[in-house]
Amino acid sequence: LNTVSDVFSIRNGFVVVKISEVLGADVRPFDEVKSQIHAEVLAQKKQQKAKSFAGKIKSQIGNDLDKISSLFPNVKVDTTGKFTPSGNVPGIGKDYAFIEKYLDAKLNEVTEPVKGLAGYYLIEVTIRTPFDETKYKIQRDGLRDKLMREKSSIDFNEWLAQLKKDAKIVDD
Repeated sequence: LNTVSDVFSIRNGFVVVKISEVLGADVRPFDEVKSQIHAEVLAQKKQQKAKSFAGKIKSQIGNDLDKISSLFPNVKVDTTGKFTPSGNVPGIGKDYAFIEKYLDAKLNEVTEPVKGLAGYYLIEVTIRTPFDETKYKIQRDGLRDKLMREKSSIDFNEWLAQLKKDAKIVDD
C-alpha cells in the first residue's frame, strides 16, 4: 500500500503508479457476474470472427482494395484522407493500433488485418508526407515551451492539491 512504481514506458508516454488500495481475495457469486462475463465472451467471439473474416478478405484481394466492393459488398471501404500520427484519423478517431500500423506499412501494399478499437482494418498507405525538418526547426522552441508550460502547470496543480489535502487547518 502507498508504494510507488518505477517509471515504465507505454505506447505514447511514461507511467508511474501508486498503489492506493489493496483489496483482499474475493470470489463473487456467478449470478452476480454472469451478465458481465457474457458480454466479455460475446465481445471476444465477435473479435475472433472479425479477425477471421478480415483475414479471409485479405487472402482473396491480395494487394487490391478495389476488389473488396465486388467480392464483399457488405464490407465498408473508405479512405481517411490526410492525418498526422498525433491527431485523429478521419472516420476512425484516435486509434493507436491503426496509427502504429499505418506508420509501419509499406506504401501501396495492403497490410495484414489490424485490430483497432472498432474492429479490424486492412490498411493501404498510398502517400506519406516526409518529415519536414525545416518546419520542425522553426516550431521546435515553441513546441518545447508549450510542453514545459503544460507540464509545469500539471505539476503545480498536483502539488497544490496534495498540499491542501495534507493541510491541518483549524478555524477558531
